[in-house]
Amino acid sequence: MEEIVKGGFTVELAENYSAMEKYLVRYYAYFFDALASGKVAPEDPVQKHFVRACRGEAPPTGPAETAWIKYTAEHRAK
Repeated sequence: MEEIVKGGFTVELAENYSAMEKYLVRYYAYFFDALASGKVAPEDPVQKHFVRACRGEAPPTGPAETAWIKYTAEHRAK
């Protein structure tokens, strides 16, 4: 819950993000980062799939997954 309360990242996102993807990065990025990095353990099948998708072990199936994959590909390399 601590990571969710932190919110998200205030960054300018490219036009290749949908409105929902932009919203998710702006309001849930700290949680996504903690989940993808292993700081927070996934608690349900949706979160487990999120982790697998972020690792490239499963195709992304929703906007949270696609948003975080795009974000990390664009910003982690900088």
